[in-house]
Amino acid sequence: MIKAYQSILLVHSHDAGKLSKAVLDIVRTAFLDGHYFSFAIRSCNLCKSCAVDQGKACPTPEKVRPCDQSFGIDVFKTVRSQGLPCGVLQNKEDVQNRYGFVLIE
Repeated sequence: MIKAYQSILLVHSHDAGKLSKAVLDIVRTAFLDGHYFSFAIRSCNLCKSCAVDQGKACPTPEKVRPCDQSFGIDVFKTVRSQGLPCGVLQNKEDVQNRYGFVLIE
């Protein structure tokens, strides 16, 4: 599926929620610019506390996108090949590097 796209935008953030919102905003902008088949790949993280994890219905199912692992994307290798930071966290205080992908046809 990924090979069907001409461009893949790699988006970096330290904040999971902001990253999820950003990739959805980018896809919307791409769609409005005529790239109707654009697609975001990113774990959700839109809510502070996941309702699904608590056995409840998702409040925003229309915003849920598949995560990179479901496509077999090796995030560590991909971002490191672009010179971006990505490493295994050693403790809870380490800064997390979060990544999302936007596929644009």
